[in-house]
Amino acid sequence: MSESSSVPHVVAAAAFTPSVRVARMMETLRVAEMVSRLPDAVYAPEVDPLLQQAGLESFFNCVRSLIEFLELRRPKPSDFSATDVLPTWSPTVDAATSARLQDDWLNASRQVMHFSKDRVRSEAGPAVEVPSDAASLHRMADDVLGVWDQYADQVGHPLCPKRADFSLWR
Repeated sequence: MSESSSVPHVVAAAAFTPSVRVARMMETLRVAEMVSRLPDAVYAPEVDPLLQQAGLESFFNCVRSLIEFLELRRPKPSDFSATDVLPTWSPTVDAATSARLQDDWLNASRQVMHFSKDRVRSEAGPAVEVPSDAASLHRMADDVLGVWDQYADQVGHPLCPKRADFSLWR
């Protein structure tokens, strides 16, 4: 094994045991940064079509997870959310953005998370078309990460940077 192998780094990272609060911040930051980066990565011309499809599905999954985490849609009782990190969390979202995010959550649920009858043509009619062009992905990212930025402001911790300060994959 060469010294440049990432295995020692992984072993060292496994030895680090963050607090529950820090672990939750680390995981949500990773997901938020994926939402930020995937719209461009999905449509990069050098990316294999299979990886583009995987990136697109990952993007929808991450958007859905952030919508629930940020409590724009009620998370399951078994899931952690922003109030588990910041008990005083209270997002401010205008009606139009809230409606779009609810639609985004529903589309991700129907098109990625479940084999919904809306996903393909069925007895009920044609498949529901979900916008997945680059502009639509950027709009979704902008909406949910706009709320993330509010969360980052309120948390005020280095593991909760605003979108402009994301750096995991840069």
